[in-house]
This record gives sequence, C-alpha cells and structure tokens, in this order.
Amino acid sequence: MEVPPLRIPKITNVLEKTFTRMQWYFIEIVPMFVLASVLIWFGKMTGLLDFIVHALAPVMNSMGLPDKTAEAFLFGFFRRDYGAAGLYDLQKSGALNGIQMVVASATLTLFVPCIAQFSIMVKERGVEI
Repeated sequence: MEVPPLRIPKITNVLEKTFTRMQWYFIEIVPMFVLASVLIWFGKMTGLLDFIVHALAPVMNSMGLPDKTAEAFLFGFFRRDYGAAGLYDLQKSGALNGIQMVVASATLTLFVPCIAQFSIMVKERGVEI
C-alpha cells in the first residue's frame, strides 16, 4: 500500500479547522447547556426535582448507593460535569465509600447519557428504538 507523504500542517489550516469546530460546538451544544441549567433551576424552584429524586431512590438503593446519589445522577443527565461534581461532594462528605464511588462513577459515565449526548443520538439515529 502506498503511504501518503507526511507533511507538517499549515498553521492557517489548523486554525481554520479549530475555528470551524468551535463555532459548531457553540451553535450546537451551548444552547443545550443553557437549557439544562434553566431546567435544573426550574426543577429546584417548583419542587419537581425533589419529587424525581425521591422516585429514583429505589433504583439507587438497588445498586447499593444512598438515596442522595439520585440527585447527582439527575444532574448528570442534564450536564455531565454537574453529576461528577455531585458525586465528588457526596464522597467528600462521607456519604459514599470507595466501592460506591466506583459504582456510581462507572454507572454515570457509561449508562446515563447527558442531554447533549442524548440529543446528538436522536439527531443521528432518530427517535425509533
């Protein structure tokens, strides 16, 4: 097989591609982050967030996690970094031990899509299951 010649990239090409990808990111994803932040704020103000956290408590308990972990998972759906910060706070306060932290982190990372990831999946694959 022929290997194409390797060359040092032109700085203008790198800057143009970086600018284009940043522009796409800001147009596509940032509105989702703003919407997620507004939904979290609205949920806290109306008490809807507390209701959902209470409803998710049995699921958390079935994984051996405390009830408070449901809030971190819910935040993780809206914004992944919020979920990770919530798990960190729970671990720091002593609510999670080491094994629980590994279970919660792996579950949040591998099985709970954030709203931005969920919207991209719907955009690429459609709504059909």
